[in-house]
Amino acid sequence: MRRTAELIARQTQARFSSPERIHIKANLFHGYEIRPLLTALRRQQQQQRLRLDAVMLGDSFLTTHLGYPSTVLDGEELQEFFLRVQLSLLVEIRRELDRTALSEEVYLIADMPHGSARHVDLGLQNAQRVLAHGADAIKIEVTTLDHLSLIEELSGGGVPVLAHLGYSPQAGGAKFVARTIDEARKLFRLAQQCRNAGAYALVLEGVATPALAALAAHNDGGLPVYAIFSGHAPYAGQSVNVWDALYRPPFPARYFPPTASLDVSTFPASYTDAAIVEHCRLLLELLGTSYPIFRGADMSGSEAAELMQSNPWC
Repeated sequence: MRRTAELIARQTQARFSSPERIHIKANLFHGYEIRPLLTALRRQQQQQRLRLDAVMLGDSFLTTHLGYPSTVLDGEELQEFFLRVQLSLLVEIRRELDRTALSEEVYLIADMPHGSARHVDLGLQNAQRVLAHGADAIKIEVTTLDHLSLIEELSGGGVPVLAHLGYSPQAGGAKFVARTIDEARKLFRLAQQCRNAGAYALVLEGVATPALAALAAHNDGGLPVYAIFSGHAPYAGQSVNVWDALYRPPFPARYFPPTASLDVSTFPASYTDAAIVEHCRLLLELLGTSYPIFRGADMSGSEAAELMQSNPWC
């Protein structure tokens, strides 16, 4: 864990040295996706602006590969089954990542699936299982006070924890948050709680871009952030999904990658190294320019400007 903490510290220092640099967390499901992803990074035109911080095994494997309608799992038996699936995938990804030249520069995050952290003791137990199978850090969707307590326990023991705020696929609720000043301030308070509990960074999903910009800015006491479907802003990292770069979702999705041109019915035949390289290369070239698109807010221009200039961390 010490090596990971030192790596994260270096990445954070590099991020805040340049507002134009885009730090990336790349979500994937299998070890074989790593090499074409790295090839795409080398081939795109923004090599000096993009930096891969981490790869993450996401729980959306449930919907993309196992056919579930969401990442919500009913019942402890099913939750344990999927956690075991995640553990086997972690071993595969860890092995492949260690074979690359970037194994000392990129760390592996495990998404804690639904139910795996429903109370503190269980979360601690399952986090140790995840770490034992190759993860360097874990991500937790923060929706309860128990999750804050779990972050505090894990970070106190030296485990890096990435806190997921905004829209929570595991809990449902609003898919677009921080649209008003009051909603943004509520998000800011939760971000402060995560920082105080020991989280090293935030994932912000479905957050209005003015709130993203405020949280991402280089402010005293702030954490680095990775955005999902929240627009882009100076210092804001981006979470990209290899699968989403290729396959159209089965629903209208204005904020999904515009590079997704394949139908999921063509998987696995269409999921080749060449296809992954080309679609990811195109998506990476769009980052920070035309993608991700701005998410407006239900506030006036002056309110949005005031929000973005504030320090949400104090």
